[in-house]
Amino acid sequence: MIPPQAREQYAGIGEWMQRAAPGIHGAGRAPFPGGFAWGHVTARGTSLYLHVADRQATTLDLPGLTAGPEAARDLATGSPVPFTLSEPDGLGRIVSLELAAPTDELPRTIQLEFAGTPETTGGLVQAPGADLRLDIWAAEAGEDGSRRWEFTMGTPGDYRVVLLTKETFSNADPQWWADGLTGTLVTDQARREFTLRREGEEPYPIIHYWKLIRSEIGQLHVAAPGTQELVLEDLPVVDSKWDKSGANVVALRLEPIGERRDDEAAE
Repeated sequence: MIPPQAREQYAGIGEWMQRAAPGIHGAGRAPFPGGFAWGHVTARGTSLYLHVADRQATTLDLPGLTAGPEAARDLATGSPVPFTLSEPDGLGRIVSLELAAPTDELPRTIQLEFAGTPETTGGLVQAPGADLRLDIWAAEAGEDGSRRWEFTMGTPGDYRVVLLTKETFSNADPQWWADGLTGTLVTDQARREFTLRREGEEPYPIIHYWKLIRSEIGQLHVAAPGTQELVLEDLPVVDSKWDKSGANVVALRLEPIGERRDDEAAE
């Protein structure tokens, strides 16, 4: 017998898959070389599909596109989604969308329609003034276990470098085994040793019963817009929910210093 709560969840999954079907069936990986904190992007033909898991998101920035979309619409309502297109020097085109409030509890799916196959400049690009997420799968892995990211920053200033790891183990007993692990953050300015501590947590949009754990590991100074590099050394990185020997790293995130996230301000 299926419990009532499970039946309700299955019904929600079915409803979401039905309305988001164009971005699921026959869809593949989007051309962006990194992920987004608010959800995921898929591609099919001449369209991108933004699957927005963050119910609090009101604006979305898609940097590094070689061309802007011709139209955007919410698949739940069929309504057009307002967007603007900008082109900062060296950053490609940036599409900024303004989202209406969610109409239900399900993830929103926004379809962007292009004249041709959507493409990007190929690099990790910061939308001016915004956070930049550096996914672990987008890093260059060294034989020594290091992880290296090369990316383009659009806004000079100081940024805190936050390591996002995730709880793992079982849905009934989430565990975070990275507490106390050490590593080294290498920037153009310095090498800095760090120790991982649980300094905050955020929802994990892929699996709701695990949390993303925030650990601030250093800072990055950006003197001028352009290419930057970060290297993560000496930290054991694992990719298994059963492996206690390292940190299950999801991404690094660069956050402008002076701006506090909602979960930090609430503490």
